[in-house]
Amino acid sequence: MQHHYIERDTRVIKEEKFYGDRAIQFIYCRLREQSSWLFCKLISARVSRALSYMNYDGILSDRMSNYLDIHKQLNIDSWECLDAPENLNSLRKIFERKIRYGECRPMPNDPCAVVSPADARMLLGSFKEESGLFIKDKFFDYEEMFGFDKRTWLSVFREGDFAIFRLTPEKYHYNHTPVAGKIIDFYQISGTYHACNPNAVVSVVTPYSKNKRVVTIIDTDVEGGTKAGIVAMIEVVALMIGDIVQCYSEKKYDSPVSVGTGMFVKKGVPKSLFRPGSSTVVLIFQKDRVRFADDIAANMFYPDAESIFSRGFGKSLMETEVGVRSFIASSVMSRIKGINLNREEGDTRMRQERIQLIRKTLVKKMEELWSNADNTISKMKNADGQFADPFDQAAVESNKFVELACRDRERELMLDIKETIMRIDRGLYGICDHCGRTIHEKRLMIEPMSRLCMECKEEKELDHKRKKMRWSMRGISYNHA
Repeated sequence: MQHHYIERDTRVIKEEKFYGDRAIQFIYCRLREQSSWLFCKLISARVSRALSYMNYDGILSDRMSNYLDIHKQLNIDSWECLDAPENLNSLRKIFERKIRYGECRPMPNDPCAVVSPADARMLLGSFKEESGLFIKDKFFDYEEMFGFDKRTWLSVFREGDFAIFRLTPEKYHYNHTPVAGKIIDFYQISGTYHACNPNAVVSVVTPYSKNKRVVTIIDTDVEGGTKAGIVAMIEVVALMIGDIVQCYSEKKYDSPVSVGTGMFVKKGVPKSLFRPGSSTVVLIFQKDRVRFADDIAANMFYPDAESIFSRGFGKSLMETEVGVRSFIASSVMSRIKGINLNREEGDTRMRQERIQLIRKTLVKKMEELWSNADNTISKMKNADGQFADPFDQAAVESNKFVELACRDRERELMLDIKETIMRIDRGLYGICDHCGRTIHEKRLMIEPMSRLCMECKEEKELDHKRKKMRWSMRGISYNHA
């Protein structure tokens, strides 16, 4: 089965090619059924470390004939890396590379924004049964995830929300702090080393809470914090992960230190390193303290895409590819603040009335597009037949081609309108995908399907120009979808 994910910047459906998928399927299907003893040995810490050494330092790594070919295969942009390509000459060095994150992974200016802790493929979930994102006992068991003896945290996060970040082997493997705040608890839980490959995840009951993991509890309601309540950042190991190295650095990667209780951490800076391979980070939030970015929430139910998670768990679970330090959520407080700063009339009720007016306009436009599609089908049926004159036949076929091209563009517009209406109905409309602040009403009235505020739109266009210039200097054509 194919496994798709949504590329956030372009909203294009991409197919994931799994690293070592045949081996994973053998281990989690045939071997697990035929030899449970050997299966348990393979997911142990000792065997995981041995496989990690063989793959990244030993026999398999020695077979890497040309490291620059590996860079191309993994789609690594050499400009992003701090080290020159010739210095990233082994698999381990490639997977543990450092990047110019201040330049290539910009962070929103909003102090109340929550950012992605990693370059990863992201899913959302909730512990509230009434939530549309409700997921229970699929990826992890709630009590087991924190530890059965951690009654305080089990009470604090009950009925909260969560986000799962799955790192694939080619990703940048440093984890960054998703929020600013004071660490009030930090502990490690021993466990197994299950793979985070989707085929493995759907084969095992709650695998993430069975793996070894590091739990960091951050209070963001302190002075200088993100104001998103208490946040749990749980770093989960996977097969072939040798270790999770805590290496917090406030300036680039300089003077790394291990994190600990009582320490204040800034947002968006390096916190730890998965050494090496693929792995997972889980963020857990208190009830009603954050609201996730509307595009990520909408992508969970993206049409025309397949997911191993969706099929395995019987629920639409489409992942979105996000960059480290990119906006993923904001505290409820920051959204209220954004409305107060940007509303034109000083009346939230009036803003809601205008949003409902936009919804009516979009519904009317959708009906027009459906009518156009029906008319096109009817015309084509009536136009079918034989023509004595080949020029007449050619003219009809040409008209059909033009008509179908127009309808195809309208189909894409209909998908955008449908998604916008869905965001309005969920109360997620009018929030900038990048910074999390409220989009000005004037902009929404002119461009009802706007997903970025003017500041972020201009910043994105400027970034696009910079990338185009950088690629043109290399003599390579840069195509931005």
